[in-house]
Amino acid sequence: KLTPDGELHLATDWQAYATHMQEVISAVPQLIPVTDNATSANHLKRPLTKFENKGIQLGHQIYELRYLKH
Repeated sequence: KLTPDGELHLATDWQAYATHMQEVISAVPQLIPVTDNATSANHLKRPLTKFENKGIQLGHQIYELRYLKH
């Protein structure tokens, strides 16, 4: 359960999945995007998973989505 002013932070190395997540979340009016599009600039603000590390080693771009609950 996400509290008001809580942040939802999602990451993937699949561009199509990032686009799908954006489409699904856009149907939730309480979630406001922190950034306009998927970016890899925020990965230093969170721990990296073993899957993400593997994607980075393979040269994959990491797509991040951040939303605030309002």
